[in-house]
Amino acid sequence: MSGNATGDGLRVRRDVQSLLAEGDSGRRVLDQYAAGIEAMRARDPDDGGDPTDPLSWRFQAAIHGFPGVTPSIDHPNRWGSCRHNSWFFLPWHRMYLLFFERIVRSHVGDDSWALPYWDYTKTGDESSRVLPEPFRSPTAGNPLFTDQRDPDVNSETDPMPLRSSWAGAIGALEEETFALAPASAITSFGGGAIRDAIPGPSARGSLERKPHGLVHGNVGGESGWMWTFETAGLDPIFWLHHCNLDRLWDVWISMYGADMLPAHPAWTETEFEFFDVDGSRTAMAVGDVLSSADLGYAYESIEPPEGTLVPERRDVVPASVEEEEPHADLAGAAPDVDLSSRASVGVDISAAPAPAVEPAEAGGRPLRWFLRVEDVTGTRPATPAYDVYLNVPDDAAVDEHEERMVGSIATFGIPEATAPEAEHGGIGITDVFEITDVVNRLQEREEWDPTTVTVTIVPADPRGAVEGGGDVRAGRVSVYTR
Repeated sequence: MSGNATGDGLRVRRDVQSLLAEGDSGRRVLDQYAAGIEAMRARDPDDGGDPTDPLSWRFQAAIHGFPGVTPSIDHPNRWGSCRHNSWFFLPWHRMYLLFFERIVRSHVGDDSWALPYWDYTKTGDESSRVLPEPFRSPTAGNPLFTDQRDPDVNSETDPMPLRSSWAGAIGALEEETFALAPASAITSFGGGAIRDAIPGPSARGSLERKPHGLVHGNVGGESGWMWTFETAGLDPIFWLHHCNLDRLWDVWISMYGADMLPAHPAWTETEFEFFDVDGSRTAMAVGDVLSSADLGYAYESIEPPEGTLVPERRDVVPASVEEEEPHADLAGAAPDVDLSSRASVGVDISAAPAPAVEPAEAGGRPLRWFLRVEDVTGTRPATPAYDVYLNVPDDAAVDEHEERMVGSIATFGIPEATAPEAEHGGIGITDVFEITDVVNRLQEREEWDPTTVTVTIVPADPRGAVEGGGDVRAGRVSVYTR
C-alpha cells in the first residue's frame, strides 16, 4: 500500500514499521512529518518565551501540558487541558490528534498526508517494540530526534525494545465494558463514567494504564519528555504513540460493535475546544468523533493482536450511567502501603467465597477476582512503573516468578494527580487489575491460602525490578470478588 488514501477517499494512517519497510515512498510520509515539525517550530518564539501561535509546535504541545500550568479545561489557550483518568481519555485525544494532523497537513501542503502510528503491540515481534529508526538518528537537523528519552530506548545502534509486559494491549482489548463508575472494583476499557469533564482520580481505564502510561514511562525514562504531561507533546514520537492508542479504540469497536459505546449525554454531548488550521477555536462533541471514517481517516490495520480472544458479537445495549453497576464484594484490604521500595502486604481475604461454584448449567459462574491499588500518590516517582505480584516468597526475586505478576502501575500521571491544586484535590490514581488467572494458577498448584493473599509491589524500570521507587505510596490495597 503505497498511497495515503483508500478508494473511498479516506486518509490512511499507516504503521510506521510498514512505511519503513516500503522504502522511499513510505519514508516520504515521515519526511513530510519532519517538515511539518520544522514549520511548526519556526513559529515558536526565538527567545524561548511562551508560545502565542496555535499553529506552532510548543503551543500544540502545551495543549497537553505546559510547565507551571495546572491541568484544567479553563486555560484561555486550552493549555494543560488533556483529559485523563476517565471515559473522556480516548475521545479527547482523538480530537487532539485530528487537529494536530490537520495543522501538519496544512504546513506540508499535502491533503493526503496522514499521521502514522507505532504499533508496539504485535505479539512475538520484538522489532515492533524498538523505537523506529528515524526517531533514533541524531543526524544534525533531524526534527524527529530528541535526546530527551531513555538513552537505551533511544540508542541509534543498539536500541532496547520496549518491555513486552508493558507494551501489550490484549488485556485491555478483552475488556468488553467501555466505562464503569470511577469507584468500580471491576476493570473497564475506556475509563470511569463521570458526569462532567473533570477526571476522577480513581477512573483510569485499562487501555490508559497499559499500554498508554507504561509506554510513556518506558520511552521517557526518568526525566525525558514523555515522562510527564507537561512535556510529552514535545516528543515527536508522542503523536505516533497516541495514534496507535486511537487505532486500538477502533480495534475495540471492531471487536464489540459501536453499539457497546456509551449512549449517555454526559459523554456524547460533552464538548472540547481546539484550534483549527486558521488558528480559530473549534469545539467538537464526543458524539461527533465516535467513527474515524466520519472524520475522514482509516487505519492500515485494525486486526486485534495475535492471541486476543475475540468475542462473538452480541446484541447488547450498554448500561446507562443511572443503571446499576456490576457488583463486586470486598474480600479484604490493607491500608497505607509505602512503594518507595519493594513492599509486601498480607490481605485478609477470609470473607471471600469459596472458589467452588455451581456448574454453569445450574446457573453458576466462575468466581472472578480483582485487585485495586487505590489512591496512589507521589510527587517524585523514581521509576516508570511498579510491578504487582501475588504470593511471591519473601526471599525470592520477582523476576523468578513472572507467572505471579498481575500487572504494572504506570507512573505517568501520578504527580499530576497528587498535586494539591489538581482538579480533584490531589488524592492520586487508582488502578484495577483482574487477577483471576493468577489466582486460578496458584490454586491449581496448591499455593493459595483462602484466608490470606500476599500482594508484592516492586519499583521497576524497563529492565526489571529496581531498588528505589521515590516518594510514592498507595492509600489502600484491596481484593474483590464477583
